[in-house]
Amino acid sequence: MKLHRESLITKLILAVVLATALTSLAVALASLRITGRHLRRQLEQELPHAVHQLKARIEAWYENRRLEMQAFANSAFMFGALRQLQELPARSPQRQRVQAELGKYLNYISEPFDYYEGFFLFDRAGTLIAQSGQAAVALLGEDLFRQVAGREPSQTEILPVWFSPEPHAPHQFILSSVRDQENHFLGLLVGAIRLEKLQEFFRDPELAPTAEFIVVNPAGQLILLSRESAPVAPDRNPSFQRKLQRQLAESGNRLLEYRDPTGRRVVGAITEIPPLGWLMAEKDYDSAFAPLSTIRNRTLILVILILIGFSVLAWRGLHSLLRPIEELARGVEAISSDQLDIYLPSPSGDEIGRLTRSFNRMAQRLRINRLEIERSQQNLADINLRLEQANVSLAEKNSELENANLKLAKLAITDHLTGLYNLRNLSSILEREMARARRSQEPLSLLMIDIDDFKRFNDEYGHSAGDALLKEIAAIFQESVRQTDFIGRFGGEEFLAVLPDTGKAGARGVGEKIRAAVDQKRFRISGVRGPIRQTVSVGAATLSADDRSGLSQVQFINRSDKALYQAKRLGKNRMAEYED
Repeated sequence: MKLHRESLITKLILAVVLATALTSLAVALASLRITGRHLRRQLEQELPHAVHQLKARIEAWYENRRLEMQAFANSAFMFGALRQLQELPARSPQRQRVQAELGKYLNYISEPFDYYEGFFLFDRAGTLIAQSGQAAVALLGEDLFRQVAGREPSQTEILPVWFSPEPHAPHQFILSSVRDQENHFLGLLVGAIRLEKLQEFFRDPELAPTAEFIVVNPAGQLILLSRESAPVAPDRNPSFQRKLQRQLAESGNRLLEYRDPTGRRVVGAITEIPPLGWLMAEKDYDSAFAPLSTIRNRTLILVILILIGFSVLAWRGLHSLLRPIEELARGVEAISSDQLDIYLPSPSGDEIGRLTRSFNRMAQRLRINRLEIERSQQNLADINLRLEQANVSLAEKNSELENANLKLAKLAITDHLTGLYNLRNLSSILEREMARARRSQEPLSLLMIDIDDFKRFNDEYGHSAGDALLKEIAAIFQESVRQTDFIGRFGGEEFLAVLPDTGKAGARGVGEKIRAAVDQKRFRISGVRGPIRQTVSVGAATLSADDRSGLSQVQFINRSDKALYQAKRLGKNRMAEYED
């Protein structure tokens, strides 16, 4: 193989440049990972802290509203006026005067408290008797009017946010009972909360300045948005809201990553404020991790500059190393062509010179080794011949051992006389099929088969003739059952057939098929004059759905045996079925 200057320079430069690139890339990736972890930790501290700080402030705000409503409802003027109304007849001038005074009172408490859109007062019968302003029914809406009217809360209660149909705007109401000194219920004071007042909390400079705060109810409807100039976020459907809540539970109240209903990728934190809904603090993912893009671009430029500088240095330095390397390459090529009588000059004392002298010693050693190898090859050929002969003998032994193992495996599961399954293997098969029938709820049947008057045949013609008859009858059994069925010798002249996925009708058909096949056969047995006729009796039992779980293998076999006894008792050469 001829070594070219350009090929060597290219390979060495590529190796140096690749090593430099990998090092620079590793440094860049490490820097990006560190920056990413720092930004994530900062967001994990900023956004969850912001939502929980807002939650605490909003809950405190709601608690102040509860206390105010309790104070308004418990004023002496309020319950005094309501008690007076109870005593006045309807549509009387005095009643109208008291109602007008109550309206003035509600307007009076509305002026300094701009947290409320208005106040509404109901008597204990649920009739609106006073309000601040003239928009009570329109603000409440008919559905919510029915919910508020007639309520008698035991304590101050804040209703869930309600959306008016036109315009689609959120409203929330706080209820407080008006009671006298004896705690008798006199009426209900309802305050309409100005939810937009909560937006003042979002403008706190201590919170995440670039985050967008969103409040939605459990149905995903938008209640509040932190920045009026921001595009209106669409309503979040309940499934999207439940997904966020599930992510919140799984994340342990940490930073979440998800796509909002518009498909925008965001990072955020979420918490629940029971009187209001769900509060979310969100940041656009690209904006939150914008420093990573800047670092990535700068790192890419730096890596390119480093690669260019190292490429120039590598090109110049490798030229001075090329000549002695070419000499070594020619020496290697000569040795690869089996030219071992080679010697390279090594005038320099640097690493290349030491490498050249080592090459010369290696060539000399190769010449010596060649002679030793030639002497060893003859010895190796003799050894290989003996190994081949030993391998042939070993292969013959392995073949004999495999044949013996196959015979042993067959003997372990079959009856030595008939070639059918033996009792031990048949018992394992039955146990397995009973377990499968219990699982699959499929039927399973057993046939117990007995050769009629077999003892008399043995006594008359001898055991050799009896064994020959057993073999021929066993062959008929094997041909009469399906490939999915199992038949084996149960003992002596008795045989047992396991019929998976077979009900009573199927078992009856197989049993009759076996009985008829034996009855029609004329057996010619050595030592017995002329063809003889032989019959069998068959007893069938089926595993029913009622006793799949409680019936044991022995009990199942006993059922087929009882059916066989019934066939024998009825005259032999017939089939009987087990009946409970």
